[in-house]
Amino acid sequence: MPRMVIQDNFIQFVVEVDSSWYYTVPAERNGISKIVGIGFGDHHKNSARLGFICIENTLWLCGYCYVNGISPQENTDFKKRIMKVTHGLQIQGRIHYNKKTKLYNFFIDDLPVWSCEAGNGRGVKTVLTPYIGGTYTLPHDAKFKIMMVK
Repeated sequence: MPRMVIQDNFIQFVVEVDSSWYYTVPAERNGISKIVGIGFGDHHKNSARLGFICIENTLWLCGYCYVNGISPQENTDFKKRIMKVTHGLQIQGRIHYNKKTKLYNFFIDDLPVWSCEAGNGRGVKTVLTPYIGGTYTLPHDAKFKIMMVK
């Protein structure tokens, strides 16, 4: 799928949490899966993502970032569990890159929920799409309902 190029330093979205996001995998293979994000140039060098993880049948909404090529696995300051969520919940969110402070700011329902150090913020800005990542795959299809808001 081609990446959607954007001009702004932020993305706004509405996401509906789906029951298909629940899964069971061994703890050592359990990573954060991406729902939506904003990337600058190479998104494995500089990006901020909203994701989810399922731990003991509890869904957590998470934020995670890649900063100047350093992953959240290499620096745990670059990831955070934001809140527990349940299927059917609609989440209004925004991820904003602040050029002055060099921070990614995450908002849920217009409330700030987390800030993470950001990289240089150079390169083509793109919207990052869902990805079940890490060292596992889900044993079933996951459904994503995402509406980008301008």
